[in-house]
Amino acid sequence: MTTMRSFTSNRRVQLAMFAAIAGVSHTLLQSWTILSTGLGSLRVWFAHDQLGYLSMVSNVADGRINALEPDTETGSNTYPRAYYTAVGLVARTFDLHPVQAWNGTALTLQFAMVFVLGIAMAVISRRTWMALLAPLPFLVGNFAWVFFPGDWSIPLQSHAVLWGPFLALFSLNAEAAGLCIGGIVLAALAMAWLRPASPRARWITSAASAAAIGSLANFQTYSFLASIYAIGGILAAIEIHRRRSVPLLVATAVATILVFILGPAVSAATGQLPTLMFGLLPFVPGLLALAVTTRGRLALVGAIAVIFAAPQIVITMLGVAAGDPFLTFRTASNVDLGIIFWRTIAASGVAAVGLLAIAVYGLWRRQSALIGGGAGLAFTMILVSVNDLWGANAEPYRLWINTYLLALVAIALGLSRMLGRVPRLIRRSEAADGLRTHRRAVTVLAGVTLIAAGATAPDFWSYATDERLRAVWNPSTERERAQADLASAAQDREDALIAVDPCIDPRTTKVSSSARIAYYHLGMAWPDEYEAVAAIVQSRLDGQFDFEAAEQSGTGWILTDSSCVLDWAEEYADRLELVESRDYVLGPDDLADSLLDTKGTISLYRVLD
Repeated sequence: MTTMRSFTSNRRVQLAMFAAIAGVSHTLLQSWTILSTGLGSLRVWFAHDQLGYLSMVSNVADGRINALEPDTETGSNTYPRAYYTAVGLVARTFDLHPVQAWNGTALTLQFAMVFVLGIAMAVISRRTWMALLAPLPFLVGNFAWVFFPGDWSIPLQSHAVLWGPFLALFSLNAEAAGLCIGGIVLAALAMAWLRPASPRARWITSAASAAAIGSLANFQTYSFLASIYAIGGILAAIEIHRRRSVPLLVATAVATILVFILGPAVSAATGQLPTLMFGLLPFVPGLLALAVTTRGRLALVGAIAVIFAAPQIVITMLGVAAGDPFLTFRTASNVDLGIIFWRTIAASGVAAVGLLAIAVYGLWRRQSALIGGGAGLAFTMILVSVNDLWGANAEPYRLWINTYLLALVAIALGLSRMLGRVPRLIRRSEAADGLRTHRRAVTVLAGVTLIAAGATAPDFWSYATDERLRAVWNPSTERERAQADLASAAQDREDALIAVDPCIDPRTTKVSSSARIAYYHLGMAWPDEYEAVAAIVQSRLDGQFDFEAAEQSGTGWILTDSSCVLDWAEEYADRLELVESRDYVLGPDDLADSLLDTKGTISLYRVLD
């Protein structure tokens, strides 16, 4: 048995050390900017969504776990928030700033993913040093440099864009965390099923993996969908090949055609979530056959995944049934996000060649698991990435990005099997069967995969040297602390919403203070007084304050910055009452607005009736 037990004590220590080195190397390569700040800063690039998620973390860190829109803490919130609740509990338990908990939790998960992948690659290959190569899948790009020299992304239409796994992990949010768990599950399943192991160990691993994948529904929708589709596709393909069943293959083809034909009608009649479930139809024939083969154990494992996914699915379905306006908006806003462009073919090159190599190797070795991993995952990646064509319209470009990362993890595991030690008995059998031609073909495919992956290196270099991605927000500067302290003080005095002037960021104020802010994130959740809060947000952008909207929304406080050229304290002097002030001096870590002087005073005003 080639499991961890088959390694000697010294080799187990060496393997753990190599896997740890791989995890540390990955973390340094991905997040050295964050690590250099002591985990205390947040990446600014594309931070708008992350600050919205951090508002949930901030509320939990302050002891409030609720299902409300997180900025105003009114209305309702159907957004998957289990991960952000967990990060908030980490912050509360260890008395950390939400940003520190955010960074620390996410980087720990990334380290764990690479550590487990390294162990799996070593165990599968029978070569301890293979663990050191575990960071490589996350350095692969998608040939963006060919189309846009010096860049690391391929823009499509609207805000759709394709990029490599390093950007998928960049934001350290629930999507990145979900992909880490998906990667860990793939590595664990590969260790259990690609090498000899006891039935008990295999099914315990499978049950735990099902629970982990199911829980992702409560983390983040797209990482859950990518993982559940990927594993479903792999398992169905494994059984179809194992049985060599033409009827199963035909049934799968028919089910695929039905998804594309009937999907739009299903979407129109039932909505996005049921359509995404309908999209799993091509996997049903293979999965049912596998359930029979395993005497119902696969069905039990599937039930575990459903149970762990159920909370968020039920919440979403109830929201849709109740006509939640936010959910209606969210579905309708997914427009022109498809990936049907010729550039996508080139971007998918590494995945295409790598998965083909795994499938061909599986045919050579007569291993259904490898054939399923190659062919099943390739089919899945195509299916979910064109979901706009069959009615789901669930941000196809993001599902391409997520399945691309999972495909690269699977390719790393498959190549470990291909390039690892081959038992002597198999080598003799190979010579006897005259399979050297197949071996050459597999060697060529493996080599082409590695060359293709290496050819994307300019993408990662552009990412690593991009100055835009190095900018961070530091919540510990004098100015940021003054804003947070006064917002907290206002909340302690009177439970009313707090507005801010044009030179203060309502999002960062919320994160650091956890106070109720007159703001909301359009794509996450809506407050009760949606229109009034939206009016305050818009009037602030216009340099004004809407007192009528403030009264309607329950906004009773304003934070101002005296150094801002738009002086609300002077403009609205007859309608504001000064309560408290804090002086500050801008430091090198401040992301200073061009409207600000180098020093000033943050003031808290009560809005007068």
